[in-house]
Amino acid sequence: MAAEDLYDGFDHAEYEDEARRRWGDETVNSGNATWHALGSDGRAGFQREMRSVTEGFAAAMTAGTAAADDGPQRWAERLHALISTFWTPDAQSFAALGRLYVDDSRFRATYDGVAPGLAAYVRDAMAAFAAAHLRDDPSAGRDDDGT
Repeated sequence: MAAEDLYDGFDHAEYEDEARRRWGDETVNSGNATWHALGSDGRAGFQREMRSVTEGFAAAMTAGTAAADDGPQRWAERLHALISTFWTPDAQSFAALGRLYVDDSRFRATYDGVAPGLAAYVRDAMAAFAAAHLRDDPSAGRDDDGT
């Protein structure tokens, strides 16, 4: 699959029920509102940037660049910025999202369809970026009372 075709015609609605079960109505409603608020030009720009980031990761991997090197880390920073359109992942959640890209066969097929092994490469770049540049949310995993 060519990276330019990666997100063409993508309809997230088929995953909405699963997302609501996993992350709750408030999170999904917020994400949907943000997506719609971008407007058609903003959504197209988001998809262009996502393709650019994916192509950048693929080119770096193909060139044999280590995922923790400067180039892939710039792509990871851009990916973090894209994701932050909807929610701002801390170190733990950004690294976990990278693991999801490998562990979930749907994500893995999307990335590996661009270049075999790309999902694992993106995961590794995201983990390195998280470790070097992000902090963990100290309230993550706690109840509202801080316990």
